[in-house]
Amino acid sequence: MAAGGESEAEHRAHTLRAAEAAGRVLRLFERERPDDARPRLAVEAALAWIRGEVGAAEARAASADAEAAAKEATGEAARSAARAASNAAASAHVADRAKRAVAYADRAEREAQDTT
Repeated sequence: MAAGGESEAEHRAHTLRAAEAAGRVLRLFERERPDDARPRLAVEAALAWIRGEVGAAEARAASADAEAAAKEATGEAARSAARAASNAAASAHVADRAKRAVAYADRAEREAQDTT
């Protein structure tokens, strides 16, 4: 059993949903900061954790990097997209962060619509 009473398979499934949601909005961050790969690397770390290629500590480090990128973003949609990526990677360590990743991805999409 993974932490929180869910199975390891459920934990990985939640992390996959989080990574997919974050991946869906990466373009909103990359449009503002095209040379900053930290959120993309966080999504990739979440996917690598699902495949068993990295440990939770590595995913957590990528999460911290993506959060730092979020703090440097100036646009609301870009900031939320980076936070979605950060939470997706963090969900490898704490499964509940997957819900935050999806929420931040949805928020990024709404914020992007508000600026058009």
